[in-house]
This record gives sequence, C-alpha cells and structure tokens, in this order.
Amino acid sequence: LLEQGTANGWTPAQDAYLPFADLALTDVNARDQCASALARRFIAEHPAQFLRFALRKLMIFWRPYPHVMDKITWIPLAICGLAGLLASLAHWRRHLVIYALFGSSMLIPVFFTSMPRFRAPLIPFIIIYAAFAITRLRTFFNKDAKNKEKYVRDCFSL
Repeated sequence: LLEQGTANGWTPAQDAYLPFADLALTDVNARDQCASALARRFIAEHPAQFLRFALRKLMIFWRPYPHVMDKITWIPLAICGLAGLLASLAHWRRHLVIYALFGSSMLIPVFFTSMPRFRAPLIPFIIIYAAFAITRLRTFFNKDAKNKEKYVRDCFSL
C-alpha cells in the first residue's frame, strides 16, 4: 500500500494493534519485546514470505520517486554508479568502508520500512562511482585500438 501511495505509512490497520491489546500503552519495553517476538516468529514460520518482503523493500529503496524528473536523473545515475561500483571491486579493500555503508543502509529497510529517501546518505558515493565509470568509459573510447587492451587491464588497478 505504501509503495502504491494508498497509505501514509504511519497509520496501520486496526488489527495491527491486537497483539498489544493487553499491554499498557506506556509500557514501551513490553510492547517492544512483544513486537520483537512477533517479528522473529514470523521470520521463522514464513522465511520465504520474509525474503519476498525484503526484496520488495529493497526494490522500493532503490527505485526512483514517481516524479518524471527523478526518473530521468536517477536511472542513469544508478546505472553508472553501479558500473563504477563494480569496477571498484578489483580493489575492494580500499572501498570496504563504503561497501559496509551500502550494506548497512540496505539492511535497515529489510528489517523495518523502506522509502527511496532512505538512500540519501548513499547518493554522494553513488555520484562518485558514477563519475568514475563515466571517466573510465570516456578515456576508453578516446584510446586507439592497440592501447585499449592495456587500458582495460589498467582500469581495474585504481
């Protein structure tokens, strides 16, 4: 519902409150323990459904906003950023902290809720990786044919 724009994301259905009916509204610890137990039980009883939900939330996390200008800018940026990120894998140790940031940022929507705005802390790094990919491609196409093979080898030695 949230990704379709038919819910605001803050007001759950009334039956969502049923497991907490016997708990005091002010007993935050008890409510947290109850919610945590419900979540763990759901994951244990429905692992395939949990994975489908996780994939759906990651798709929400990475997709563009519905506005046409965001689609026009985000899709090429994401493709170029992914290309730059993949090119950087040859020297993964140098980029490990950034990879950890990407991984931890992607785990948050898997276990909680997801929105495209949650990827905002990653945008500067996506732009850097996209610039890296575009620069490498530009340099590649400006090389003559005999130097391209050497250049491809050198590309992955950041």
